[in-house]
Amino acid sequence: MSEDVVIVPCIDFSNFSERRDEIADQLWKAATDSGFMYAINHSIPLEKVDEMFATSKKFYELPVDVKKKIPWDIQTNNGWEAGSEVLDEEFRDLKETYNVGYAHMEGKWLDEADYPGFKKTTQQFQDYCEEFSFMVLSCFARKLGFPDNFFEQHHDKTKDDCTKLLRLLYYPELTEDQVKLFKPGQYRAGAHTDYGCVTLLFQNPGEKGLEVCPGKDVERKVWTAVDPIKGAIVLNIGDSLMRWSDDKLKSTLHRVRVPKPGDSLKARYSIAYFNQPNGSAIIQGPEHKYPEISAKDYLNSRFTATYK
Repeated sequence: MSEDVVIVPCIDFSNFSERRDEIADQLWKAATDSGFMYAINHSIPLEKVDEMFATSKKFYELPVDVKKKIPWDIQTNNGWEAGSEVLDEEFRDLKETYNVGYAHMEGKWLDEADYPGFKKTTQQFQDYCEEFSFMVLSCFARKLGFPDNFFEQHHDKTKDDCTKLLRLLYYPELTEDQVKLFKPGQYRAGAHTDYGCVTLLFQNPGEKGLEVCPGKDVERKVWTAVDPIKGAIVLNIGDSLMRWSDDKLKSTLHRVRVPKPGDSLKARYSIAYFNQPNGSAIIQGPEHKYPEISAKDYLNSRFTATYK
């Protein structure tokens, strides 16, 4: 096996309170090796994950004219868009997304008449994701020598400069002829790293495509599949946490490939929760490898580069 191949471990979160140090050690090893891992026996009920997938599917089945009522806004990073993301600097991604933040969501929720219950279900799922993501971040805080609640202080959803969000993703169904039209180097979602602290990714069994690479600076990139596991969440480190850790934790390149022969061509749905720092948060690791930078300045530079 090539030394570049990423090994994606599976971490059991059962009995978290009693096993926090053990789980923190496992998270640290995974995050310093590859930056990606599966979480099982976590705190988010499986029925709530299934409910959110059903809710997302119904949202994307709405007429385009309805979804256009809540267009994506580059200033707030909230709302619906189709084909606006450019992740590999050459091709626009072939997907739709709906970003649900905590702040500045005025005009970015559908009316109850358009989709009854959508807002309530989505906000409830956000709460589940936030709770679990803080469990994960408390482990990294402890390993970095910070108080367990360190990252909670800098990821406060009650503040006006909150940037964390839930994203519903939809990759339309493809035909075999459409797959043949993909150009070399074109993907459903181009290679990128996330720019927050930690990402929770939910995938549907049978809907393959996610791949990870050892890192940004590896010239000979070897990609490893991160296929869906029923009930598991994919966790990955973002650029902000990599910087906060003085580069000890790895923010790893990932992409969504075009279906291979034998893969399902049906629509692909995924759900991501990005726990990103408040804009006013100052990012600096315990060893001061890099100068201080506000999360606002850092995140704005990434938004500008990603959306065109």
